Amino acid sequence: DARWLHENLGKKNVVVIDARSRDAYDKGLIEGAISLDPMTSGFRTGADAAKPFVLVGHKDVAAILGRAGLAADDHVVVYDQSGVTAFTLLAVLQWAGATNVSYLDGGIEGWHAAGFHTSTGPSNREARTFNGTVQPALVVDSDTVAKLIGRPNAVVLDARAIHRVLGETRNEQAGRAGAIPGSVNLPLGALIMDNGALKPPAELLWMLRTRGITPDKTIITTCDTGIAACCSFYILRYLGFPDVRVHDEAW
Repeated sequence: DARWLHENLGKKNVVVIDARSRDAYDKGLIEGAISLDPMTSGFRTGADAAKPFVLVGHKDVAAILGRAGLAADDHVVVYDQSGVTAFTLLAVLQWAGATNVSYLDGGIEGWHAAGFHTSTGPSNREARTFNGTVQPALVVDSDTVAKLIGRPNAVVLDARAIHRVLGETRNEQAGRAGAIPGSVNLPLGALIMDNGALKPPAELLWMLRTRGITPDKTIITTCDTGIAACCSFYILRYLGFPDVRVHDEAW
């Protein structure tokens, strides 16, 4: 929470990342935070790639993280405005091999609500070698998802809005509308508040359990482009689900 972070700012190996846009960062940041927006940092392929919006290779991701001044054994605390970019970056960090990552509950709004001030002076860290060991099991492709469909010990969690799942609308990059057969819809908005605050764990676990999403199963998170899937992945990991994987290729 904000108070813990305020008390631990500046401690050795505690690295704070602002995952918002650079424009938002420049208007006010938590003192000492570095800017690293996962949407523009080169972690994923572009919209025109043969496979759009999928992770680039681990070597390239590790190089980006290293240039930002991160090492795999740092305690990395990430915040943003609504949770979406922070959770996305946290999922990438775990895949890349970061061993100690945290989310600032409530993000920048939670920081302000706790009575703490922001700075307008940008921060930078010296480049380092990231040295993380990739966790390939955390990401799966469409072929793997297809093989898991229908298995009693696996659930595909579709984190998109209901109108996407029903095929009433589609992402402009999508070849067609619809959803993965047998997937369970739980929109990302059901898991976090608009201000980036997490709902109580007991409430989240109950909501998941009523949809058959339980910790004894393999959970595959999917969405349109991988962003909401990353967010749901991190929240489930936070709740203690041991086997959660992101459908990187998404819809």
